[in-house]
Amino acid sequence: MEYFFDAIVDTLKTLPFLYLAYLAVEQFEHRSQKKLLLWLQKSQRAQTLVGALTGIIPGCGFALAATGLFTANIISFATLVAVYLVSCDEAYLYFLAAGKFSLLIMVLSIMFLIALFSGYLAGFLLKAEFPPATKLQNEHRDCDDNIFITALQRCLKIALLLLVTNTLFNLLLSSANLSLLGNSILNQRFLQPAFTALIALIPNCALSVLFANLYFHSLISFGSLISGLLASSGTSYILLFQSSLKFSLKIKIIAFILTVAILSGCLLSFFTFD
Repeated sequence: MEYFFDAIVDTLKTLPFLYLAYLAVEQFEHRSQKKLLLWLQKSQRAQTLVGALTGIIPGCGFALAATGLFTANIISFATLVAVYLVSCDEAYLYFLAAGKFSLLIMVLSIMFLIALFSGYLAGFLLKAEFPPATKLQNEHRDCDDNIFITALQRCLKIALLLLVTNTLFNLLLSSANLSLLGNSILNQRFLQPAFTALIALIPNCALSVLFANLYFHSLISFGSLISGLLASSGTSYILLFQSSLKFSLKIKIIAFILTVAILSGCLLSFFTFD
């Protein structure tokens, strides 16, 4: 029962952000389409920079919001991946609680630069496949709909999935021997980034704290820490796969995130950071 109650707490923490994300999408779909689309048309390049900056804020709220906005075709592919890459939930707060302020600044700087560069790179390489967002793909709905109720309904559906996922993750984490796990991959220095990046795809906000804890105990390298944090976007992946986007597009998003995370982690593994 302890794992279930912990899962409830973890899920409740995400509800405000999730609800606000859906509320923003509902507001856009009903009242703000023309104004916001006009602004986005004039500031496509600024989107990615703003996305990378907002993703630095602790919590998975902006990653959740970005997922909803991308699904509604409000922000670009480049902006979405920039937010995903720089978002790492509660890890930033964990760094502060552990008194690792200088390390936090270095991690933030590295992740921001990687997210910003990767976002613009994605926009350049995939420009033909993912053109700038200029119109909605969602069906038009009656403007008389209550956006607060509609957003709440959509939020609760995702919350149920989050509760199940968080419960399973807590059970898995409680049965894992972290020391044994860390020692088993410590000798595989350049495989660690791939390992942490793949683990980071599990939709749970506690993973970023887990990676930080493993690094503090010298169980993973700095490159593996960055790789895990880059790929970790909390519960946003659940929202992504529950969206109406094509499955092939969802896979491309995950593949791009994984590629950037693993390559960045492997590159940073050549360096030693104290």
